[in-house]
Amino acid sequence: MALAAVAGGCALPPAGLRAPSLALADLAVAQANAGEIVLAANVDASNPNPVDVVLAEVRFELDVLGVPLAAGAPLEPRVSLPREGRARVPVRLVVPTRSLVETLREAGRGRDWSAVPYRLRGSARWGDDGVALAFDREGTFDAMRALWRALRR
Repeated sequence: MALAAVAGGCALPPAGLRAPSLALADLAVAQANAGEIVLAANVDASNPNPVDVVLAEVRFELDVLGVPLAAGAPLEPRVSLPREGRARVPVRLVVPTRSLVETLREAGRGRDWSAVPYRLRGSARWGDDGVALAFDREGTFDAMRALWRALRR
């Protein structure tokens, strides 16, 4: 006899559900003022699971050059990832202006900006009340050179 696991009125995700893999696809300055810089990012998310995954309460943190710089969330409150498929997720990241400029200037002295290391980490919930998933991705991002040039002006 098959039983569906239920917690708090919400079905639990399938056993062995794996977190999506992420890659920062692009990053641009959407707004800037004296207090903060809003970054518009696209995150490519791959779902390795044999079922569609709907995520809620998605939160991102972006570290650049080993320093925490920005935090944010997708533009939509729920993110749907097709089974064994990919989706591009638009994300809004916010960082205090002073912190971003000072950190990048200090951490970037003498650095080759052709490939800037980043770490994208965060969390989400499977469904509205489901199990928490954590994700963490490290990589390099060539477009950071353009952001760095924009900030130095």
